[in-house]
Amino acid sequence: MGILSKPHPIILENSSNWKSVIWTGVFVFLFLLIFQPFGLAALKSGKILLLLGYGFITSAIVWLFNFPFQRLFPALFDEKNWKLWNELTFSSAIVFSIAAANWIYTAILGFLDHSLYSFLSAMLWTFSLGVFPIAIGIILGNYVKMERNLKEAKKILAGKNLNRSRFELATDANGIAVLDLNGNEVLKVNAAEIIRLEAAGNYVVFHYFHQGKPEKTLIRNSLKKLLDQLSPSALIIQTHRSHCVNVDFIESVSGNAQGLLISLKGVNDVVPVSRNFIAPLKEMI
Repeated sequence: MGILSKPHPIILENSSNWKSVIWTGVFVFLFLLIFQPFGLAALKSGKILLLLGYGFITSAIVWLFNFPFQRLFPALFDEKNWKLWNELTFSSAIVFSIAAANWIYTAILGFLDHSLYSFLSAMLWTFSLGVFPIAIGIILGNYVKMERNLKEAKKILAGKNLNRSRFELATDANGIAVLDLNGNEVLKVNAAEIIRLEAAGNYVVFHYFHQGKPEKTLIRNSLKKLLDQLSPSALIIQTHRSHCVNVDFIESVSGNAQGLLISLKGVNDVVPVSRNFIAPLKEMI
């Protein structure tokens, strides 16, 4: 169970998922057209339309799992807790749904009966063709991504030399005014006391030191707007769509299959670094 509990990257609903939606359907269509299993070679007419139907059903199922399903059950797709076994289970559920939908489609067209035997045969064929290659690909991909991110973390640590010349650090003894969405001042904090920011819905959890102790305040604002407020006068950088950190607090950088992880000084917090933000982090430190 150790390998199944390893963190695994999750592609949440975004534009890149449309590629998997389209290409999965295209792959099924081409596979059936080239190899023509299940007696498809015996069909003399209407074969292309039939195969396009299989491809369309496959794409529709993948779309349902990648878009509406994620919106209906967001708690299931928590990136922090997404493990290898979650990815395998999710992929198996997609393959099972594709097999069931295509079996219904084939039975409606009259090429299969409605018996339990034909249903189980369809499941066996689909899982044989789909699940096992997918499972092997996921496990190997997890290993490759973890090794790549570990090497990236080592490179960052080896070249760590904070570039302060690009920043005008705050010297005002009164600190930086942190504003909410309406422009109201929520708190004042020195640049050196800001630890990190974390998006929480329509709010941002603002982590900072106050009188030597870590504190946090909930601010109604977007992460981007707070980052714009702070970055001219503090070494704040975005590392993830939901996280920003003060580079001065970076203690170490490690990696797993999901990406890089930053450990911070003075607190037990670990902040993720997604792939898109690795380059800016390397540039800064």
